Amino acid sequence: MSRLGKKKVFEAGQSVELNIMPFIDVFSLLCTFLLFSAVFLSVGIHFVQIPFISNAAPSKEEVERQLNVSVDVGKDNIELVTSWSEQPLEKKVLQFPHAEAGIAQLHKSLIDLKQAHPKVDKVDLFLDDEITYDQIIGLLDQIKLRFPEDPRTSDLEGDVLFPKVVFGSVML
Repeated sequence: MSRLGKKKVFEAGQSVELNIMPFIDVFSLLCTFLLFSAVFLSVGIHFVQIPFISNAAPSKEEVERQLNVSVDVGKDNIELVTSWSEQPLEKKVLQFPHAEAGIAQLHKSLIDLKQAHPKVDKVDLFLDDEITYDQIIGLLDQIKLRFPEDPRTSDLEGDVLFPKVVFGSVML
């Protein structure tokens, strides 16, 4: 018989030796790739406040007149709408141009509103589809933050003007 035709016959007591070096090479390359790619991943957590909805009717003692503040941002102008939750509603609408001066006027109006009603802490923000991410961030800064040049009174403490901003035009 030739060499190629011979088969190795193993006895029942003999062990088979595996060559695991290729496996070690592959796994070391995979670990290196995993470590390098894991650096570029980042996990961010966004805390979202979901409104609590109840089927129970509010009692007469729980009903309190609250001021609702909303900012409607269009392509050309920004509207600041304030209205009360109970009668008389007294709805007021202020319009500002969608420019740097108009956004500064909006911020001043929000500071005046906060000074007049310090318990208000929520603003509903409605955005058109044409508004870019940079514009949204700029508006959020104007709504949420108080700047060093803003007037300081005893009613407004801290650097946050309106801590809760609810995106009202979000579609899921």
